[in-house]
Amino acid sequence: MRAIEMTETDLEKRTNPVEDGSEDGYGLGLALVDFHNFMQREDSASAVVSAAEDAVESVAAAFADSGNVAEVDIRLYGGWLDEAGHTSPNAATLLSALPQLRGRRKGMVVRPELATAMMVDPALRLHGTVRLRTRRRREKMVDQMIGCDAMFLAGSIGDRTEVVVFSSDDDLIPPMLMAHKTNPGRTRWVRRRSTLPRPNDQQLKRLGLHITER
Repeated sequence: MRAIEMTETDLEKRTNPVEDGSEDGYGLGLALVDFHNFMQREDSASAVVSAAEDAVESVAAAFADSGNVAEVDIRLYGGWLDEAGHTSPNAATLLSALPQLRGRRKGMVVRPELATAMMVDPALRLHGTVRLRTRRRREKMVDQMIGCDAMFLAGSIGDRTEVVVFSSDDDLIPPMLMAHKTNPGRTRWVRRRSTLPRPNDQQLKRLGLHITER
């Protein structure tokens, strides 16, 4: 399985397209997606593919609103590697489906990939993001990977790069706040609509963190 292999030099070039020779003024979008948020209760192969299509469409719609992005790298986070580092069934399904999901959406080039490593060290694939040896299948480290990558990007991206995090988990509040404080206005948060109270939203929005619901 391949993670997004991006060195620090590559990241600097990808996130500063104008400095890298682009004359059209359009930037790069980076989407950090909690794949579980798009899954229904059914865990079949068709449900996994449907969730991936939904995720890609949702990402494209979010970036199309800005009108400033020409390309979007989509990092899908989930239970992709078991305790031994083997590809999980859901990951295998997605690896077969991803080539068909890449291409143009809403006028942008989108490139979905499975995130099996953190952006600070793309060569280190993290084992055990899904635990299959327990009585009940569980995902581990997913929220932490998203949060760490959001903070890493906040300190690395240029003015023409937008980062959008797709997750409904309140565990991401601390890293999202840190990312916003590090690079104000460059990181957005998209969550599912919920009737549950969100006690920190008022404070976060007052600080300028852009939060929307889908």
